[in-house]
Amino acid sequence: MILRILIVTAVAAEADSVARGLPSGGPGSGEIPLPGGFTLHRHTGTIPRPGTAPLPGAVPPAGAVRPARALSAEPASGVGFGPDTGQAPGPAPAPGNGPDTRQAPGPAPAPGNGPDTRQVTGPAPAPGNGPDTGQATDGTPAPLAPPEARPGGARSGMPAQTQVRPVVDVVFDVLTGGVGPAAAAVATATALAHAAAPGPSAPAQSHAPTPEPSAPAQSHGDTAALGGSGGRLPYDLVVSAGIGGGFQPLAPLGSVVVADAIVSADLGAQTPGGYLTVEELGFGRSVHPVDGALTRRISAALTRGEQAHTVAPVLTVSTVTGTAERAAELAGRHPGAAAEAMEGFGVAEAAAAHGVPVVEIRAVSNAVGPRDRGAWRIGEALDSLRRTFQLLSHTVFVEPAP
Repeated sequence: MILRILIVTAVAAEADSVARGLPSGGPGSGEIPLPGGFTLHRHTGTIPRPGTAPLPGAVPPAGAVRPARALSAEPASGVGFGPDTGQAPGPAPAPGNGPDTRQAPGPAPAPGNGPDTRQVTGPAPAPGNGPDTGQATDGTPAPLAPPEARPGGARSGMPAQTQVRPVVDVVFDVLTGGVGPAAAAVATATALAHAAAPGPSAPAQSHAPTPEPSAPAQSHGDTAALGGSGGRLPYDLVVSAGIGGGFQPLAPLGSVVVADAIVSADLGAQTPGGYLTVEELGFGRSVHPVDGALTRRISAALTRGEQAHTVAPVLTVSTVTGTAERAAELAGRHPGAAAEAMEGFGVAEAAAAHGVPVVEIRAVSNAVGPRDRGAWRIGEALDSLRRTFQLLSHTVFVEPAP
């Protein structure tokens, strides 16, 4: 399967921090021009699908997503011993001397048809000879761990079985949309419309080194989603991301706020009786709720990665708060809000118009209140932003919504 994520930031520094947490170098990675002078920065990779049982030696470290290429099937354990993790790359051993490192033959499934379940073909080894030692069909042994790394070790006399790790081809497009809700809405809508429009999509202009001819990168799905020149494919999720102000003490500097609601803080009217939201005026909406299952998965991943965070509403403002009085006004009008920024509601409006789920993620660079540039922690916030996307890019963002 293929999942496509659009990540929208306001400025290049935010986009760069997000990009440093994402996979890079996969097929189709590079720059894609959009109408209106916008540019998508595409990152692609193939990763194990979350929820599948870990296979020793096969789970990438945090943030490490291997470039999309042909899969290798990994033999499962026989009865009575741990999972087989194969052996290190190198010449194929003689029959009976090591695990099966052959690669799964045949074409990948069409996009949308579920996880790739191709498996090794061929006879199992004769009893007593140990695991099969066939080589990958492309002549390249799978990069697996040596036999001694297996729990329980290898044993003879056990029939070889096959276990397959489902995978996901993932595409992350990072877009710098500009400052403020209007600019963010225009940029997001442009990218979403371009992705959904029929017709060919310009191939990504890659700046990555050309792969060696002996090991061409391959995709398991539609090459258009990975930057090819085929048809365009719509996005599965939109993320508004960047740094912002945190309401104290809910969101300390350097922490992250995951929005459970994206709120236009001042889309309404002042009246003698107080502020009225646009909903109360009967003119539209000022809140986009975020899917609870998605925010829970994001929160769980950040907790596992020990990234301090809060799940709470994020306010969108057109003027950054600079006084204690304004901070108190916003906190009173929107109880429980943990952060303010300037683009989330615009991104959410565009996503809603295209029927795509949306979430906002903000790393806190300053306290909402009196403007004190000396107290800002922009570098720390940008690093938290990078770490957040490193934690999420190989877990939450590739897990289909239940």
